[in-house]
Amino acid sequence: MNRLWNFALALILGVFLFSVAGAEKEVMFGGELFSSWYYDMSDSLTDFGNRSYVRFDNYNRFQVTRAYLTGKAKLSDRTYGRISSDVNPSYNYIRLKYGYVGWAFLRSEKLDLGANMGLVENPYIYNMDEIWGRRYISMTPGEMSWNQDAPGMQSSADFGLSFWGKFGEDGKVGKAFISFFNGPGYTETDENNPTKDVDFTIFLNPLNAQPGLEESKIGFQFSTGKVNAYNDSSDIEDYYKMSILSFMGDLRYRKLFNIGLEYNGYTSPYILDVLNTGLYYFDFDDSSDVKVSSLSIFGALWFGELMPDSRALQTLDLFFRYVMLDPDTDDHDDIGYPSPAGTEPYEVKATQMIIGLECAPVEGFKSSLNFQSDKIKDRGAGLNNVTNSYLYLNMGLWF
Repeated sequence: MNRLWNFALALILGVFLFSVAGAEKEVMFGGELFSSWYYDMSDSLTDFGNRSYVRFDNYNRFQVTRAYLTGKAKLSDRTYGRISSDVNPSYNYIRLKYGYVGWAFLRSEKLDLGANMGLVENPYIYNMDEIWGRRYISMTPGEMSWNQDAPGMQSSADFGLSFWGKFGEDGKVGKAFISFFNGPGYTETDENNPTKDVDFTIFLNPLNAQPGLEESKIGFQFSTGKVNAYNDSSDIEDYYKMSILSFMGDLRYRKLFNIGLEYNGYTSPYILDVLNTGLYYFDFDDSSDVKVSSLSIFGALWFGELMPDSRALQTLDLFFRYVMLDPDTDDHDDIGYPSPAGTEPYEVKATQMIIGLECAPVEGFKSSLNFQSDKIKDRGAGLNNVTNSYLYLNMGLWF
């Protein structure tokens, strides 16, 4: 098997080098910047899950949540590359987010085929970010952390090889991906198991021939594999099995409105503490699977086409997202911190709501005034129904 992999990689490298030879190169540089100010409206700023966690009132702060610097190279009509750095001032680090070479095996009017290898995008998360369109405000539910330092269901990038296909002219009918990843995501460089995650993702535009509905989409993802149990440089093989099932639908009518629905499900014997509750721990010997899931509904109403005679409203839209999270704690109470004697098992649930106004006066700039609320229920005795609320001013810059 190793010889087969080596031969395949050598063949791919040979095709890549042949296609680059003698090509006229184009290099482009750009970046993204996400900044915000928020005012903490929570009743108690020391409640579980509070983003501020300070012991005084009227807390507010300015912050830069993310900055990305990107270089893209077009080496020929069939070969290209990308390098993107991820700067997070909150945690004081700079790291590589994307870094890959890519090549197109086939280009035609109805079908394009190619592959990227290196540190590549998670196809589902990358496309959902485009559909949601507001990563500068919040990540998509499949990736976002629900509490400080808590893990998400999956990472937005990973080391691996991703094959892609676009159907119709420039992917107007849809696109599909088959990817092989290490598993831990772009934040971890160690790999402690010999197998790779396999990911299949597809997005289709079933109404591409209907005027006004061309941008409506349906999407599906299934990912399965073995992921490092401990992300370290140990030479001991350790891993756990996992699978991810996601699907979505987004009905979009011109630049007037859209309404979407998304489901994410994560299954594994690994206890994925997505809320950072501390109520349960990692038990790799547990025979029953944990099924963490989220269900979200999102949408927007653009005023420009609704009221074309009002210049003040041409760049405004009203948007919302409501997410329900089930971390599946009720069936696994016996392997973590048990409920008090004589009480029901903890059945932790969480919801998040975002609603706000967004302004996009020029291409490459967005700003939003929005209200965000997180609610966590049934964390334990005396801790039920914790609600944290915030008023946000977000800004995003793309160049």
